[in-house]
Amino acid sequence: MKNKRIIIILYMLLILVTASRKIPTDCDFGWQVKAGQWMTDNKTILNDDIFSWLDQEQKTTWYNQEWMAEIIMYTASLSPVSYFILGLLLAVAINSVVLSAAVRYKKCSNGLMAFILMFFAFVFRIFFVIRPSMAGLLLFVIEVYIWEYLREKPGSRIIYVLPLIAVLWINIHGGSAALFYIAAAVYIITRSIRLQWGRLESNVLPVRYGIRYAVVTAVSAGAMLINPYGVKMLLYPYINIADTQMLSYVKEWRTPAVNGWPDIIVFVLAALLLGSMFIQNEKKIDVTDLAMAGLGIVMSLVSIRHIMFLWAISFFLLFKYLPAEKAESRKGCNYPYCMIFINVLLLAAGFGSRIEYKPYLTEEMTGMIRKYGPERIYNTYNTGGCLIYQDIPVFMDARYELYAGTVFKDYLCIENMNEGADSLVDQYRFDSFLVYEGSDIECYLHNRAQYRLVCKDDKEGLCFYVSRGLEEKK
Repeated sequence: MKNKRIIIILYMLLILVTASRKIPTDCDFGWQVKAGQWMTDNKTILNDDIFSWLDQEQKTTWYNQEWMAEIIMYTASLSPVSYFILGLLLAVAINSVVLSAAVRYKKCSNGLMAFILMFFAFVFRIFFVIRPSMAGLLLFVIEVYIWEYLREKPGSRIIYVLPLIAVLWINIHGGSAALFYIAAAVYIITRSIRLQWGRLESNVLPVRYGIRYAVVTAVSAGAMLINPYGVKMLLYPYINIADTQMLSYVKEWRTPAVNGWPDIIVFVLAALLLGSMFIQNEKKIDVTDLAMAGLGIVMSLVSIRHIMFLWAISFFLLFKYLPAEKAESRKGCNYPYCMIFINVLLLAAGFGSRIEYKPYLTEEMTGMIRKYGPERIYNTYNTGGCLIYQDIPVFMDARYELYAGTVFKDYLCIENMNEGADSLVDQYRFDSFLVYEGSDIECYLHNRAQYRLVCKDDKEGLCFYVSRGLEEKK
């Protein structure tokens, strides 16, 4: 009992470290918070774009698939304390579900368990960021926990929680909500087929439970229609995945997504973890577990956003296949104490980090843009959210689907100064430009007398150019 308490204390320290570090933001943060503010003020769901200066007919439909999360993010962003609490709650909830699964299946020594859980928390700490996809991860691990629980107690009424999870998921992060019925299908189908091949075997459900699970899953999938866009929201993820332009340009959706050394290291570690626990163990391998491991790997290859889904799946499965604890390993185990010491140091480092909840545009750059007050600014894809956060109308931002048609093609042409870019610059009548130093568009502006560099941010590599016409107005 003493060692179990030590492990729980250790894990809570890790969770606190996760949430107390500097909370990163990304290019989506600005428009997510501002959309939440508009919906809070107007008491209705935001379905139209209000952040771009482009004429409405030049844009496509915006499916605000994160509307509920945007309201939560705006409410939390009103103060650093509430934003910290939101991060803490997310971290505690996700990690606690994984910890619960570990305790349920634990067969290894307390020391090994402490080390493994610390490893998961460390990886989670690297990838943790407050965004709607993290809420999707939370709902995913809850769903997986329910299915794992049902493998021990197939008649449990916990199955009836699934419709609630489905409705929340489609409204908090519709882009990942398809995983709800995909995961359910994996558990139901693999347990409905009788298979015995080598070390592989299926754990077949009694027919009455299989029917019940299928009916509840179907009802849950139907309940996902309770969203502002109905069936269109269910089709949204597949429309995006079929968009070759998005897959080639937006880094987080490039396939395979594991294309840089940090990504490769984290992916390979997770794959090795899964592979070793199947290969080096003499136990029978459940087909359902193998299928879930495959799902996690495929998800990670589709988008690097999903790497934490793979890690969550791996730790759900890991404690089933670890070697059983030996009697002598219960005595003299100092691992938990060592882990506590290490994580107290991490905790101190975490509290030493300033909580940052604003986008990365510097005050100088923001002030200069406000000074000139451009009406038709050209900005890069990743800076749009920062400008929206400062109530500056944008040409482009990270809501790709909103600009997926002609506008995005024109943006790529201008950004790379492809053939016809000159005429597009004239067509859109830009009066200023927020671009990255050294980019093709920045080189073009630098060599044109009608544009002048008025502000440069060396840290972020951003340059702000204004047209002579805008200067004359000032």
